[in-house]
Amino acid sequence: MQDFENFADAISGSSVLDFGSGRGHLAALIGRAGFDCYTTDVMDYRGPEATHLPFRQMASPVDVPYADDMFDSAIVKTVLHHVDEPHVIPLLKNLRRVARRLIIEEDTYGVSDMPLKVTANQSELTQFSKLEESVQFQALVLIDFFGNAVAQGLIDMNFGCQFKRVNEWHSIFNSIGLRVVDTHVAGFRSGNVHKACQVRFVVDREESSVKA
Repeated sequence: MQDFENFADAISGSSVLDFGSGRGHLAALIGRAGFDCYTTDVMDYRGPEATHLPFRQMASPVDVPYADDMFDSAIVKTVLHHVDEPHVIPLLKNLRRVARRLIIEEDTYGVSDMPLKVTANQSELTQFSKLEESVQFQALVLIDFFGNAVAQGLIDMNFGCQFKRVNEWHSIFNSIGLRVVDTHVAGFRSGNVHKACQVRFVVDREESSVKA
């Protein structure tokens, strides 16, 4: 349940897209909580617990294969750093097209000087923040590769390494008409397959930006 609890308070409305849904564990939890949950990914990886949920396969790295304004919220859990740099903004624009709110969780660095909500008393976060930012970035690359390619055998996964600072994500969101509602530094959550400094962003679509 921890995965769902990390997002539940930020979900707006009843219709939810789990973008990059993978095996569908999170999507299944969302559905069980009473939300109308849809899924998409580059391949159909769904396990038995999620096969009953609607699924559409992406046609490209920036494709979000659903209609305009179909969802109240879209959850994008640790997906964006796997996208190649030229695709980040086009993908976010497509997500903005289909959902009024995006709840984005990303492995992030450079959080120590940010006036943000931070999960208290994390020794891992304290030690991570003491590293030079270039070393923090390199650590995220290694953690991501080990956690996916080595630990889980996902050797065909795309490693775009688009790890960014919090202020860089804020700048990107603002540039495409996504208003930052909340930023929460969750840090190194217990129970993750691979631990990294995770930050949850909640952004709402500025209606004037829909066709931009």
